[in-house]
Amino acid sequence: MEVDPVHLDGTTLEGGGQLLRVALALSSIFRTPIRVSRIRGKRGPKSAPGKDGGLKPAHLAAAQWLARATAAATVGMELQSTELTFRPASQSLSLGENSDEPVQVWQQIFDAGVLARQETHIRMSSPGSIALILQAILPCLLLSSSSVPLWVTIAGGTNVSNSPSIDYVTEVFFPVLQSKLGINRIETSLNRRGWSTGRVEMGSVTFKFSPSQHGSGLPAFQLVNRGMVSSVRVTLLGHGASLRQAVKSKLTQMLKDRLPAAEVHFVVEEDTGDSKKFYLLLVAQTEQGFRLGSDCLHVWKNSKKAGRTANKSMSPEVDQVHALLAKIMENFMTQIDRGGCVDEWMQDQLVIFQVLSNGPSSIDTGQLETSLHAQTARWVAQQLLEAQFDEHGEYQRRRAQISWPLFPDDERDE
Repeated sequence: MEVDPVHLDGTTLEGGGQLLRVALALSSIFRTPIRVSRIRGKRGPKSAPGKDGGLKPAHLAAAQWLARATAAATVGMELQSTELTFRPASQSLSLGENSDEPVQVWQQIFDAGVLARQETHIRMSSPGSIALILQAILPCLLLSSSSVPLWVTIAGGTNVSNSPSIDYVTEVFFPVLQSKLGINRIETSLNRRGWSTGRVEMGSVTFKFSPSQHGSGLPAFQLVNRGMVSSVRVTLLGHGASLRQAVKSKLTQMLKDRLPAAEVHFVVEEDTGDSKKFYLLLVAQTEQGFRLGSDCLHVWKNSKKAGRTANKSMSPEVDQVHALLAKIMENFMTQIDRGGCVDEWMQDQLVIFQVLSNGPSSIDTGQLETSLHAQTARWVAQQLLEAQFDEHGEYQRRRAQISWPLFPDDERDE
């Protein structure tokens, strides 16, 4: 008997791609069919919400890959679609080489006649965020049954407006997963950067997963006792040696003034080859090994619009450094001063790990308020958990593993 899909209104809470990504991931793992209506229904100008809604290339690429990996039947799988029905095959999630039927997303690579690894490729038609595609498929990869390494190459954008960068993934997200959540190390190879600013460029990243050791659930975790900031790791991407030197000098001074006991390390410095491509990431590393990040993807103003520079020997870009760094530092220190173990971007990404953990998991967020993205992830999890576990007596246990209730007026019985 075919089960009715769980209906999710895409305009709920955050009303964007976060809802869709979490829903697709949990649907794929639980094998629970879903129907998402009014997809990204809050995207667009305030005067016309929903105008920019529907499936964009990045959302479509993630959904198509998960559909192939889970042999899902779908309706509405096309660009700009505002409604998607996703019905995975009923068997348990299996991304490994021992599946009864070969999974078409994987190519088997042999060495001397022995299966060495499996590879898959995800391509977008434009430089959408590679990090957001990874966010949708990562839980499935971590719970795969493969006994050989999995290599996932995603073509798209590494540095994209309003999206996590690949630098944030490798400097904050992955290190926290490995050191604090007990997730196996994920090796990252940056093949080429892809940008949404300046001259639009496609990039490519390969993620290499070791054979799974997580079984049917992820490790439980407690993120507490953050400790003091011991160092700051900086990623600096900009065009021109004079610009980068001006940023390094001023930023080092500002960090020493605000965090005098912290060492400052410029771990990545690259010339972007384009004055309209500039990216800066600051990562606070604490004495207990936690990492909190704050970044900025910036386009320098045209010199005619920005006015004359105070120093004619400097470029207009260098003249704007101080104002830009003041803004970045304010946000960075806000993340630190809240006293939590995670920054505001990590908060929502960890919800699904709480849902899938093998026991209660807690996060000390300090004075960080629950973001709209985190509320959205929790709401989606609630809908899928109810559908999956109500009849099996597991819902209450699973629900206790994440921060319920969702809202102050949620009086549902615990």
